[in-house]
Amino acid sequence: MPLGKRNSYSRFNRRQPLRMDLPGKITNLVINIDVFIDNSGSMGEKEIAYLLNELRGLLAIYDAKIDVYSFDTIVHEDHKYTIEARNQINFERVGGGGTSFQSIFDYLHRRHANNDSTLAIILTDGWGESKLQTFHFSNVLWILSTAVQELSVKKPMGKVSTLVEDGNYQRLVGKK
Repeated sequence: MPLGKRNSYSRFNRRQPLRMDLPGKITNLVINIDVFIDNSGSMGEKEIAYLLNELRGLLAIYDAKIDVYSFDTIVHEDHKYTIEARNQINFERVGGGGTSFQSIFDYLHRRHANNDSTLAIILTDGWGESKLQTFHFSNVLWILSTAVQELSVKKPMGKVSTLVEDGNYQRLVGKK
């Protein structure tokens, strides 16, 4: 998805090709960002609120449209909302059953999402099934409220990050 133009020193200004000090322009491409928030019974209200607050930092850096979905055993598509500004983040608990990460990959597969067009961010405690059918989708960022070793997926695709070392998070949930 194109989002304006940006300067590039690797592509010269076509109007003045002999002036190599002038930057050219290239299209600024942005991918779709889908955020999936674990609303299972093992996730507390404070954990979910803090994970959603982390999206504010992402929006401060990255000017994009973010679609936010709640999931537990299914992805709740009917409760999807779109964030385009930092003040649009809201929290409404939907579901509350078990956790199925497979439902996220099934949803992405139904939407024909691929690694070039979509980044999936999964905000979770990491407790779910151990094997996944990812349909060759690997552009995933797992953000865990627990230690990386507690992610139940044996071979997670993408990058796994944790909030265990975050002092603010630890004070909020009362672990320090």
